[in-house]
Amino acid sequence: MLFYKRLESTTTSKDIYNKLKNYLDGNDIPMKNITSCAADGAPNMMGKKNGCLKLMKDANPEMIIVHCVIHKEDLVTKNISPVLNEVLHAVIKCVNTIKVSAKCERLQVIL
Repeated sequence: MLFYKRLESTTTSKDIYNKLKNYLDGNDIPMKNITSCAADGAPNMMGKKNGCLKLMKDANPEMIIVHCVIHKEDLVTKNISPVLNEVLHAVIKCVNTIKVSAKCERLQVIL
């Protein structure tokens, strides 16, 4: 993640693009340095005519646009077989247990 900024009113593609462009300009980061960007498929982000990523691609034709892998995984898991779903939930439970362990918490404080 490059930065986090609140959108004051609407979340149109132009609003999002302008917020990003203002941040990049304010920090002397050229748009050509943005090599790739991922989004969840929302029309204001992925729209082919005037989505935010289209506006970014117009400013930097070399930029690679991808559909977010995590969002794709979420879409796949909605139609997953019961056996794989059980395995997935077991893995998630293990990861969450590790994340809340005291040792992990101490490491997060250090970092």
